[in-house]
Amino acid sequence: MKYQANAKLEEDIGAPIIAVDYADVDAVVKVLEDNKIDTVISAIAMHSIDGTPPREIELIRAADRSKATKRMVSSEWGVPNKIE
Repeated sequence: MKYQANAKLEEDIGAPIIAVDYADVDAVVKVLEDNKIDTVISAIAMHSIDGTPPREIELIRAADRSKATKRMVSSEWGVPNKIE
C-alpha cells in the first residue's frame, strides 16, 4: 500500500503528506527518523476487502525501530482479534 503526495490536499489541510510504502519497513523507519516523528497514530484498518494482509504490523515494526519515534497508537477499529 503506497500513497502519493498531494500538494493541493496539503495546502487545503495545512499539513504535509509524506508518501510511504508500508511494506518497506526500512523506508518507513527512514521517513520517521528524517521527519523526527515522535508519535505515530495508525488509522489502518486491520481487515481488507481484497484479502491483502494489513500493513499495520510493518508500521509498528518501523515505529519500534525508529530512534525518533517514542509512541505508537495502533488501530483497533472494533474488529475482533484472534489470539494466535
